[in-house]
Amino acid sequence: MTGFNGTPDPTPETASAKDAGEGSFRFEHDGERFVIRAICPEDAAAHAAFLARLSVEDLRLRFFIPTKSLPVKQIARMTGVDHEREMAFIALRKNNETAGAVRLIRDAADGTNAEIAIIVDAAAKHKGVAERLMHAIINWGTSRGVTHVNARILAENLPMLAFVRHLGFTLKPCADEPNIMQADFDCGEDQPVPAG
Repeated sequence: MTGFNGTPDPTPETASAKDAGEGSFRFEHDGERFVIRAICPEDAAAHAAFLARLSVEDLRLRFFIPTKSLPVKQIARMTGVDHEREMAFIALRKNNETAGAVRLIRDAADGTNAEIAIIVDAAAKHKGVAERLMHAIINWGTSRGVTHVNARILAENLPMLAFVRHLGFTLKPCADEPNIMQADFDCGEDQPVPAG
């Protein structure tokens, strides 16, 4: 089976109840092991702890507002996924600590367009975590009819802009918000995007 970029999918592991029906997979980087799987409501406390470990700047770049924490209701919303129109995957370390998360939300019209957002903690950067999360979420979307994904990124977030460009996304300024860039990826095109 191939992924959104024409490369082989990571080897799937047996899904557990926590996988919300989705397969999970493991990978290793320089001796550090990670598992990527679907998020579930039981992850709320771990997800809150993950967000609390992030810097105020990382949270601002992800959520576009300066904050150090998110309301309990919002965390419950982030972990209680409506699988009819959205999905979220998390990357876990060997000790079950969350290292990163990615979310895809399909549009309400016909579900072929979707918006994605991703965040990883500082210790997980440059270890292939973000690429594998993106690979997993876009594969999930394309398996359900998504043909185009986009992301909104602050124009000052140069590392994220470089990351999505590396994955094959195109970038353009948002017409109504010049400080935000829109990243677009056509899933149907067999672009040479690295899988990580």
